Amino acid sequence: DDYKVLLVLRDPRDVIVSAYYSIYSHVTPTLEGKAKHQTRVNRRKRLRELSVDEYVITKLDSESRFLDRYYEYHKQLMGKPNVLFLKYEDMVTDFEPWLDRLLAFLDLDVDPAMIAEIKAGADFKVSKEDIYKHKRQVTPGDHKRKLKPETIEILNNKTAEVLKLYDY
Repeated sequence: DDYKVLLVLRDPRDVIVSAYYSIYSHVTPTLEGKAKHQTRVNRRKRLRELSVDEYVITKLDSESRFLDRYYEYHKQLMGKPNVLFLKYEDMVTDFEPWLDRLLAFLDLDVDPAMIAEIKAGADFKVSKEDIYKHKRQVTPGDHKRKLKPETIEILNNKTAEVLKLYDY
């Protein structure tokens, strides 16, 4: 309660799709020793055998804790005066107002020239999608482009409560 908190979230449907493609674009961490590294390498190998639709359904099964973070953020942070919730989608589609809201919340004395430079330098464009790049694509709604209609229906049903909580 003593600090300003910035909560930036992305539509959970797109987060799941992005997580699938991250198994192609992100290196496997080696910080925890060879045994854990090999376990992660093997896990990624198994995940690469899944289609994006299979991956999404697996992430939403009854054992998954994927949506728990969204519920916990809502419970612990939303509605507090020291918390600003911003959407990823607004950042990439309408950056200037997004940044203005952030700066107003932080109430920092920032040189207007620096703000103009940040706005001018903000670039969320990707010339073409590449699953091997960290910045694969940024356009919101990727779940609609990548998933089968029946998977989208399952995804929408499983995430409905979270989507409502965050006004998606």
